[in-house]
Amino acid sequence: MIIRDDYDHPDLPRIAEEFSRWLLEFGYPSCPGNIMINNSEWRRPLRGFRDMIWRWIRGTDEAAYLNLAIFYDAAPVAGDHTLLADAKQYLHERMGDNGSFFAYFARPTLNFDTPTGLLSSWFGERGGRHQLDVKKAGIFPLVHGVRSLALENRMIKTNTLDRLWGLCDAKVLDRDFTTELAAAFTAMQSLRLKAWIDGNGIQSDNVLRLDDFSKADRDLLRESLLTVKQFKELITYHFRLTLF
Repeated sequence: MIIRDDYDHPDLPRIAEEFSRWLLEFGYPSCPGNIMINNSEWRRPLRGFRDMIWRWIRGTDEAAYLNLAIFYDAAPVAGDHTLLADAKQYLHERMGDNGSFFAYFARPTLNFDTPTGLLSSWFGERGGRHQLDVKKAGIFPLVHGVRSLALENRMIKTNTLDRLWGLCDAKVLDRDFTTELAAAFTAMQSLRLKAWIDGNGIQSDNVLRLDDFSKADRDLLRESLLTVKQFKELITYHFRLTLF
């Protein structure tokens, strides 16, 4: 929640707490990172968000950059939309053309391994069943890599596919590779949803049990992860991540 500077509402903490409680009542789980309006860190005046953005930009710890990524993905849902636009404009002005800043921001793209070998070797076993956390292996590195390129190019889009095609239009990515990335992203999201539905919503929606997959789905997943691995190599080269 971004509050207009110098506006004060003495009952705001209670209102924010009640709002979050009603989200739980409606079935929305609490954010594991506590990125919620009942957390005063994420409920500030505009100048407070500017101060926080400046600290994120100047920092080099991963938590600061992941918080910045969350903020960069924010979209307005109610109230005065110009407050968020002003805060993002401040972000774009302050980050400048600092190569090390963008490298640190992009570095989490490489946090998790993306296995691409034979099925017998690239899926770890748990309880005798082949499983893969598709978010860590494929979805997160693609999303964050695209986010990093979008931030570097001052894009205001927040949807990953929109960012991908925007990067293509800006000649940052070529059209053929953009098409492959978009297809990989859509495929992994679809397989994740299918696994969650097949598990009656009980299992983690990020964990794919490969023994339950058809050969066609396994092949689709493998091709998608191969594309993600190529993209990670591009991100590594583009941001010179071997130096950081």
